[in-house]
Amino acid sequence: MKRLILFVFLILPIVTPAQKFTVDFDYAKFNYSDSSDYLEIYYAFYQTQLKAVRVDTQLTVMGKLSIKISTKDNSNVIINKNYQFNDVVSDTSSENKQKSFTGNLGFVIPAGEYNC
Repeated sequence: MKRLILFVFLILPIVTPAQKFTVDFDYAKFNYSDSSDYLEIYYAFYQTQLKAVRVDTQLTVMGKLSIKISTKDNSNVIINKNYQFNDVVSDTSSENKQKSFTGNLGFVIPAGEYNC
């Protein structure tokens, strides 16, 4: 049975205006057992593209990441999860243009062929 992996990324709050928003992501699939695979998803958001807001006394960036994995014909949703992230920003100067917020997520999914 073929399955389709659909990644949906939502970034909140607001991306800084007049800027192309870039998200880097990748994935890897590993054999987990005879009947399942282990899927890892890697992602990165760039600090300069997220708007820092003051939370209490600290500058913070926040976002939301949504992952949806379903069968190729969309008849069966395997994974449908939302994740929130936040990080304290120590420096908003142009010297940190390449600073990114990275992470990875892991899922055990039924074995099968996947399309991305």
